[in-house]
Amino acid sequence: MSGNLKFNLIFRVPEADICIKNSDVDFVYYKSSEISANYANFILWNLDEISYRELFHKSFWVNVFSQYSDEPEIPVFSGYIDLKSVERKMYEFSPDYDDVPTPDMFTKFRLIDSKNIYEDLVVNKDYREPISSMQIIKDCTDLIGVDNVVITADIPNKTYNKFKALGHPHKVIYEICKSLKVPVSITDNVVYIGNPDENLADGTIQNFNYTNSLEPQYQGNNEALIITDFCPQVNPNNFVKCEFEKMQGLFPVKSIYSVGNTYRTLCTSKIRIGV
Repeated sequence: MSGNLKFNLIFRVPEADICIKNSDVDFVYYKSSEISANYANFILWNLDEISYRELFHKSFWVNVFSQYSDEPEIPVFSGYIDLKSVERKMYEFSPDYDDVPTPDMFTKFRLIDSKNIYEDLVVNKDYREPISSMQIIKDCTDLIGVDNVVITADIPNKTYNKFKALGHPHKVIYEICKSLKVPVSITDNVVYIGNPDENLADGTIQNFNYTNSLEPQYQGNNEALIITDFCPQVNPNNFVKCEFEKMQGLFPVKSIYSVGNTYRTLCTSKIRIGV
């Protein structure tokens, strides 16, 4: 990460026309192709009282972007505010702190990606006659909203003599696709079913090599971990390109764990890939 570029996180709330930028921010977020929801934890330092009241009186959908100096903004994370997670207090300095401390107020909160999909939607449908897996998936996606579901590749079909779809529709989709060995991921309020065509990655694919990353660490027989600079443009269900001595080619992304802050720009991403 270049030390001469000012790093900023920008919080935008379209529903309330709120924009918060140029603040000191600590962050950590986790995105994966697992069934659990993606989340991001933030600490906003010295957020003014008016902005605090505007932002945290409702579980708003928040879009977070990163920006270096005047370069284009890059989407980092989108999610609903978890109001139960909000905490606001003065920072307490250690008694042996030598200098006269400047009072600092911090505001902690968590964003949960696709919180409405994970918590609000329920399906209860009993298929008593033979039914295809694609029809069950379609019935579940109708509940989620067709604009919030992307089937990125042809997936195999399976016929059930009978089937009970009960619970959250994304879990029903996940269980069916798991039996078909088809990946499912939920990012930015969109359910992605299937691996995208590797050719779709051309032109926008992220390259990892010895100039920007450490040597990949193998995690068992079918996964590896790439540790690199903060890399918000990578999401689950993407492909990345590796150009290392012992690992070369395109690999699917399983998860991303990123941590850092805006005031020291010490930011890293750990990207787990399938190999």
